[in-house]
Amino acid sequence: MTPLLLVCVLLAAEGSPLPTLRDEFDEPVKRLAPVKERDEAAQTKVSAEALYAHGRLLLQRREFPAALRRFQRAWRYHPHADAMLPQIVLLTHQLRRSDEAARYALLAAGRTDVSSALLRQLAVQLSARQEWPQALTLFEASLSAGAQPGSPPTEADEDIAALLVYLELGRLALLTRDFRKSADYFARVNDALENPERLARNEAVKQALLGQADRTYRLMAEAFYLAERYEHAEAAVRRAFPQPDGQRAPPQLHFHLARIAAKRAQPEQALQDLESYFAAQSSAAGSEPYALLAELLGRVEPDQAAAEQQLRSRLEGLLETDPQNTALISYLAGFNLRTARLDAAEQQYDQLLVLQPAGDVYRGLADIYGRQNRPEKLAELCGIVVAKGGSLSELSLLLESVEKYPELRGALVAFIQQKRADDLQQVPAGALLAAAVLAEAGSQPPSAGIPAADVLFADGASRLEPPARAEASLAWGLKLLLAGRHERAVPVFRQALADNVPEERKLACYFYLTRALALAKQTADALQVADEAAQAFPEAVRLQAQPGWILYYAKRYDEAERSYQSLLERFDSQPAGDVRDAMRDARLILSNIGVQKNRMAEAEEWLEQVLDEFPEDLGALNDLGYLWADQGKNLDLALKMTRRAVTGSPDNAAYRDSLGWTLYRLDRIPEAIQELEQAAAGDAPDGVILDHLGDAYLQANRAVEAVATWRRAAAAFVTEQDQEKQQTTEEKIKRYEK
Repeated sequence: MTPLLLVCVLLAAEGSPLPTLRDEFDEPVKRLAPVKERDEAAQTKVSAEALYAHGRLLLQRREFPAALRRFQRAWRYHPHADAMLPQIVLLTHQLRRSDEAARYALLAAGRTDVSSALLRQLAVQLSARQEWPQALTLFEASLSAGAQPGSPPTEADEDIAALLVYLELGRLALLTRDFRKSADYFARVNDALENPERLARNEAVKQALLGQADRTYRLMAEAFYLAERYEHAEAAVRRAFPQPDGQRAPPQLHFHLARIAAKRAQPEQALQDLESYFAAQSSAAGSEPYALLAELLGRVEPDQAAAEQQLRSRLEGLLETDPQNTALISYLAGFNLRTARLDAAEQQYDQLLVLQPAGDVYRGLADIYGRQNRPEKLAELCGIVVAKGGSLSELSLLLESVEKYPELRGALVAFIQQKRADDLQQVPAGALLAAAVLAEAGSQPPSAGIPAADVLFADGASRLEPPARAEASLAWGLKLLLAGRHERAVPVFRQALADNVPEERKLACYFYLTRALALAKQTADALQVADEAAQAFPEAVRLQAQPGWILYYAKRYDEAERSYQSLLERFDSQPAGDVRDAMRDARLILSNIGVQKNRMAEAEEWLEQVLDEFPEDLGALNDLGYLWADQGKNLDLALKMTRRAVTGSPDNAAYRDSLGWTLYRLDRIPEAIQELEQAAAGDAPDGVILDHLGDAYLQANRAVEAVATWRRAAAAFVTEQDQEKQQTTEEKIKRYEK
């Protein structure tokens, strides 16, 4: 290019600037319009996928608790995505939330594989808490974890360490009364024990099985017996109670052989084995041998009177040679009581009062005194029960056993009242406490403005030593609290604290005292005691939660919300089971506060968090399902959740109302009416339930029934002091009544 041409080009560029290029990224973002609107199922699936993706991101960032919550919620939204469950179980376990891990492991059982070692570890924890059906489920799932579906177990599967699992499975099945399953598992263990070369490869397993061989064989014998495998039962019994060389066989062997012979329809052999047991003068088998004797004699002698006479004669003969056998005395006393030989029964129960006092002895004597209307003897017995260390609860159980004798109960109170007036010091503490229990149950008239029951209790408790007095006060206060006598419970709990209730019981006493004060609407005092308790037990989460609950009950929602949020900030990272339960309760109340303040999104989120951790919590399932249904959203999910709540607690009217209301929102009116009618079937149904039922009747063109039901709802709202709902319902009545 020549210089002249270059100058011309530059001058042209300066006179005519180039056009600006378009920057498409600066244009306003337009919302993409879907070709087809998602239905609820599609939207739920998308939400689940997004939650899972977010959880994976959080996991990479090592934000494990937050990742766990995302995975849990993703699974709840898409419960057929079983592949998530093993990851949830493992993550909860790594976070040391064993209870939560067990909950999700139970959900995974039979649906997808989880590490067998982890399943067994969780099963052991459940078994230790006596949650036997759940432990059984996880142990069984651990056997199939990693196995090919439909393939039979190999010898390696059943060998060595697996035998310990079979042993525990047999025990758990026995505890859950699945006797055939128990026998099947024990049969595998028994096969290994009969072939010791299989155990030679693992000395630890051999020691675990045979270190307590008698216990192992006793368990197996019981399972085989209850599963009607009598040949195996006999073999296991003989192993459990071996006969030493040159010595007599253990008495228990004879008894168990007698049981088996009786089941085999061999009464003569059974009687012979029983005679061998009786000859040993043993009480190791309790009262069962004498009950078996009665059964066998009844088979031989069809005449009941004759059979009873034979049994009595035989028992009395045994007692002559073994007069200190408490099991024999107890059975004979009960037999005489059943056959109305009261004098003999009383004599034997009196003997047991000295040899082996227990609840069945007290109840037997109380029954005799009831039949004979002897209040003075019952008062004496109540004194003995407490003097021997019996608690107020044991005393209450004794008195419940004579409920069928109302004259005796009234006469007892009158007798003790008279004795108290004559000479208080001569009345045993137990008699005064018994009179207090009966006076409270019978609503006796007050004495000088104080209920007679409280006067009698105070007199009785004053006769006890401080530790026993504190325990009695705690039990009496709880009895009053549960009966709705909140104001009367307050001084009783205060007295228990003043009497230096044992340290391990002081926490419970503080808890009940704060509840009693709050329920008695003494909010300031309740908060003061709650603060005192929180300082005394800084790590007791239940006491730390009390201020929030008191404020919530007093409808001071803003303060309650702050208190519960502070509680969550302090304790929510702790994995202990009691802490997790308290955190669940806190979230449930925070959700209720959100509803009260019309912050529905927050209320829903708190419930979501509860269900993340406790996916089977019926209350949270119901509440969240109802909130969604009431707002007309997530109706398919709401239906599943409320139906699960009703299935778990079919008699809960509130749950059934939620299910009915969800069906109403889905325009499934006949089904809604069916559920709502059932929810409203009680004596005093909730106003909301009646209001919902009225709405459903109207939708079904049953206006007359709708108006009548709304009238009942309005009356219920008056009782509940809910003026807003009352007014809304009355407006509907005016609109539709003819």
